[in-house]
Amino acid sequence: MRRPLSLLSPRAVALVLVVLGLLAGACGDGIAPPAAEVNGNAITQVELDDELESIGANAEYVEFLESQGNTIFGAAKGTFAADFVRRVLTRQIYLELVHEEYVRRKLRAVTKEDRDLVEQNVAREVGGPEILEKFDARYRTMLLDRSAEVAKLQLDMAGEEIDDETIRTFYEQNQELFVQTCARHILFAVIGADGNVDTEATGAQSATLQAEAQAAKARVNAGEDFAALARELSDDTGSKESGGDLG
Repeated sequence: MRRPLSLLSPRAVALVLVVLGLLAGACGDGIAPPAAEVNGNAITQVELDDELESIGANAEYVEFLESQGNTIFGAAKGTFAADFVRRVLTRQIYLELVHEEYVRRKLRAVTKEDRDLVEQNVAREVGGPEILEKFDARYRTMLLDRSAEVAKLQLDMAGEEIDDETIRTFYEQNQELFVQTCARHILFAVIGADGNVDTEATGAQSATLQAEAQAAKARVNAGEDFAALARELSDDTGSKESGGDLG
């Protein structure tokens, strides 16, 4: 059963995160503002807002997500549920890690042929080709680019020759890898009396919060249990008791 969610406007979200991604040995800690920072590369608040607005504008996709038990919008007009904002940001952090490794390995830029190969799987992930088509062209292309980079990076890490037939075969045999990303986090932020993130106070204390996040990251790297640390340190009351699990 889902916990009650606090509500934030997407443009008011300022989070300091320690996130363990799904790439072996990779982790990222985001600093607010901006929305997050991964290995020195910023995920801007504008990028987070744009993705939330692209999702919110696709009514059929929102309905698909809600049918799976997700709460997308807040009670006030123009707001998103805080838990959903955290999930979108966490996915952006994970995909930034993927992109950084993709660039580091000097893999071939994603082409139209790559997008065509992954389109069927991306359509399945968002609830069907009709729903995928309802996204604006820019966001739809971004979804395809992201999925193609994940597939090509995994193939390269496995030592496989990357060509169109290999990518197609990989998708057909590993569709479960692209359904969803599960993540945990530890949130460092100033929480106001209303239970929401106090963005002004969080921004003002970002240096202190960053130091706390780095200290937590060091403890994780030293082998301490992530879930136990989340229960001890996280300011996210919605996930800390479950060890920072975001689902």
